[in-house]
Amino acid sequence: MKIHLISFLLPMMVSITTRAALEPLKVQIGGEPSTLDPARALDQYAYGIHHNVIDGLFKQDIDGKLMNALCESYTVSKDGLVYRFKIKSAKWSDGKAVEIDDFVTGLRYALSPKTASPTADFFFAIQNARDVYQGKLPVEKLGVTREGNELVVRLEQPDASFLMELTLASAGPLRKDKLDANGGAWDWKFPVTGDYIISEYKPATIIGLSPNPHRPTVAKRPVQIRVFTEETTAMNLLESGHLDIISTVTSTEVARLKKADLIKTAPSTSVFYVAFNHEKAPFNDLDWRKAVAASADRIGTAKLLLGDEPVTSLLPSTLKGSLTFKDLPFQEAQKKVRDAISKSPKKPTVRLAYGNSAFTKTVVEKLQHDLKLALGLTIELEPMELKTLLARLKTDPPEMYFLGMSAVFNDPSNHLNAFSSSVQPNFSRYVSQAYETTLQKVKTSRDEKERTRAIERAQEILVREDVALIPLIQKVQIFGVSKKVKNFRVSPNKALFLREIEKH
Repeated sequence: MKIHLISFLLPMMVSITTRAALEPLKVQIGGEPSTLDPARALDQYAYGIHHNVIDGLFKQDIDGKLMNALCESYTVSKDGLVYRFKIKSAKWSDGKAVEIDDFVTGLRYALSPKTASPTADFFFAIQNARDVYQGKLPVEKLGVTREGNELVVRLEQPDASFLMELTLASAGPLRKDKLDANGGAWDWKFPVTGDYIISEYKPATIIGLSPNPHRPTVAKRPVQIRVFTEETTAMNLLESGHLDIISTVTSTEVARLKKADLIKTAPSTSVFYVAFNHEKAPFNDLDWRKAVAASADRIGTAKLLLGDEPVTSLLPSTLKGSLTFKDLPFQEAQKKVRDAISKSPKKPTVRLAYGNSAFTKTVVEKLQHDLKLALGLTIELEPMELKTLLARLKTDPPEMYFLGMSAVFNDPSNHLNAFSSSVQPNFSRYVSQAYETTLQKVKTSRDEKERTRAIERAQEILVREDVALIPLIQKVQIFGVSKKVKNFRVSPNKALFLREIEKH
């Protein structure tokens, strides 16, 4: 009788185990990706997805260090201008072999003026890249070619972070046959090279990822990415077992969730700051920008956030070359502006736009209070979805905006380029020849000490001299993670290593 009972139950046990193994990992993100097109993406949500979907020549490991992906080996010429890459034998998710020409197609697409990639400037060191992007030359003139069994990239000038830039999804391979069949437009259903395929996409709702069957080792479990902007909703779903990982945790709930062993933290490269529209009054006046900088209570703001750190520079402490400014002598400008406001018959009001979340709301309301108290300045807050905010900043930025900047690779160039007048998008409309000259040294210097000095000088210009922005907070990554989840891993650049995460 026992034998028959065991033989009867065994198929049921196998079936239950199989279903459990196929149950997706359910991950919440706090906003809708601006786009899933790797060449057009500009936000952390899209970057996190691309990290798991697209393999290019290189990737970043869990610590943000460079590692080979589809690159087997490479050489660099003595003058730093010619890179030659050998490609590993690999397949697309539809089983077709990855070709050298796919990398040529990918970079041509990223730099095509029709694509209008907001990250194209990362590749402007490539021969003819800027002219191609501006439509002055055809994409065939881009300095990226196949020569024999090598991918060859020729630069116009040395680029200190070029290999790291090739970790961007916009530098990944792209199938010309698929692109041509779709009228030259990218589509989320295209074959990919990473651990996962985008198998489902319902904007503002769900992004489904399925294991890529043509990887050398196939990921075990599908992933369901759910978009929930409301932190309370996400936390309730985590605690009720309907979500496995949430990326937005209300600061007031951290202590309680930590006691329940539902919190994981990690270092971050994210710095949140207030910036100005330098073309609009009153912040086209340096004294006004200094006055606001002198009035912002960074330490008090950080105390409200329970774990995040106050900062005085755009670069996070996790990146080499970051400075801490202990003395920002703006008190004279603060008094001047305060007196002007108090004597003005019509009290000025300025707008501050921000991406709506519990975290951002806490920070901007504290700044609103600080500026009213210290200057008598009224701030009109304009909350909106991150996607809407980014679109607004491209076309018509208000007088002030609150935004975060993360490093998409382990280098300060992404943060610093955000305020470059030669790089788009420059939401602040800030223009400085001294800053541009310094950034050029950051970009091209092959001497580590010289480059570090240029990185530090760039921060001094931005924060102390021109006050192009006011750095406020360096975020600590805080995730709500179910007890069912094992081997939770996230990089400082906010990329979850999904294939390594287990669920029991």
